[in-house]
Amino acid sequence: RGLYGSPTDSKRMTTRVGEPTSMQPYHTGVDVGALKKDKDGMPIKGDPIYATADGKVVSNTFTKSNSSLVAITLPNSKDLAVFQHANFIVNVGDEVKRGQVIGYMDNKGPEDMATHLHYEIRKNGLYAGPRGGGVLVDPTLHMPGTYYFEKK
Repeated sequence: RGLYGSPTDSKRMTTRVGEPTSMQPYHTGVDVGALKKDKDGMPIKGDPIYATADGKVVSNTFTKSNSSLVAITLPNSKDLAVFQHANFIVNVGDEVKRGQVIGYMDNKGPEDMATHLHYEIRKNGLYAGPRGGGVLVDPTLHMPGTYYFEKK
């Protein structure tokens, strides 16, 4: 475990890879809930998001569901680290270092979305969702062991 660094300061994962979601039959990554919460316990925007390895930004776009997405190459492979639902401060072509702030947690996506980071690893750069053709990868196998799943 822990081949790559932490994508967030929060270690509280709220959704597992492979779980069904309201948008698709299975989740292609993990969701990490925001560390900061308001007085009612609801997650708020602004937690920093970090590059999990040295790499190059190859995508900074919005998905069909209006979710912000950044993809960064991972070292010694054709794999990509994919980050969604943030205000990103990196651009395509930027070289990033492990631990560098690449954006700030937000709720960019479908309207009912709570503030969180979606983090996935795309084997050979291929999306593992429906009609994607990729292999589903559990990113927790490559994350530090300090992350845990929050009980629902």
